[in-house]
Amino acid sequence: MTATVLIQVESIESKRIVKIVGDIDTVSAPEVELTLSSLRAEEALTFFIDLHSVAYISSMGLRVFLSHLKKTRSSGSRVILCGANHLVVEVFRISGFTSLFEMCDSLEGAMAMFG
Repeated sequence: MTATVLIQVESIESKRIVKIVGDIDTVSAPEVELTLSSLRAEEALTFFIDLHSVAYISSMGLRVFLSHLKKTRSSGSRVILCGANHLVVEVFRISGFTSLFEMCDSLEGAMAMFG
């Protein structure tokens, strides 16, 4: 079974914009984790994770984001989740993760606020 996710990364100075297209589930979460891990090695200060094109996130996907958040916070970086639809936001809310993550309605709004 192949991963069902496309990940695009854009670098702007010390910022990384990570656009994820597709579901983040048990199959695709390792690919997302690998990408985020390699980006942490670049020591970016801000990670904008664009979830606009993500329709579903599983508990495995939540674990990937939580792990990334913990590792980036320890190095002084920040993670902003952007553009998640109401179903994805609801998964974060039910899991209690909305209190942990900075979330914005859109990538553009996040860039204006934190960029």
